[in-house]
Amino acid sequence: KASFDATKDRAVLPAYIPSQKKAGPFLSTTLGDVDARQKLTTTITALRSDLAKGLDRPGIDVLDYGNDNHEISFTRFGPGALLARHIDEHHEECKGRVGWSRPTRRSLSWLVYLNEDWDANNDGGCLRTYERKAESAFSVGSRHGDLQIGWLKPTVDDPRERPVFLDGRRGNVSGKCALYIDSDDRERKVYLTKEFNSDPYLFLTSDFFVQNL
Repeated sequence: KASFDATKDRAVLPAYIPSQKKAGPFLSTTLGDVDARQKLTTTITALRSDLAKGLDRPGIDVLDYGNDNHEISFTRFGPGALLARHIDEHHEECKGRVGWSRPTRRSLSWLVYLNEDWDANNDGGCLRTYERKAESAFSVGSRHGDLQIGWLKPTVDDPRERPVFLDGRRGNVSGKCALYIDSDDRERKVYLTKEFNSDPYLFLTSDFFVQNL
């Protein structure tokens, strides 16, 4: 029998269970404070609607799994438990062909801490994000719908760290891909690779490498 590992004492109560294609315990009407969870999901629904308009991302406010719900979950961590460093993109829409069947995937995340009398110095549990050591000389994140997927490290010939983007519509053909960086004048794309066909596992492998750094 395996020994108990306190670092893995983590329980998740999701609003939806993809493998079973049914509502999860977060939406239960018999567990915990049902009214509080309903108020929270209603607030998130309103926020999602505002984001869809403000960011011009109409897919954000689409309800996938029932009423007032969009990938919401409640997580309990035991003493000493943790969630390992990861890319917040490892979820159902990246699995198999379904990863390319819809116009949007998750790109915004939120956390609400419910600990009473929480002292970060004594209790730990703080969110850690891993920023770059130096500010990028180029805009990062996305470029006209193209996702940033990595970085080019500085070299002797090019001392600037450059964000690398995935062009998923080369020649206006969806799924025809190539990687590129911005030109020095930021006016054009400088392609780093030949064209290749899209594959959802491109996104999954990046998470694997982050987990094993």
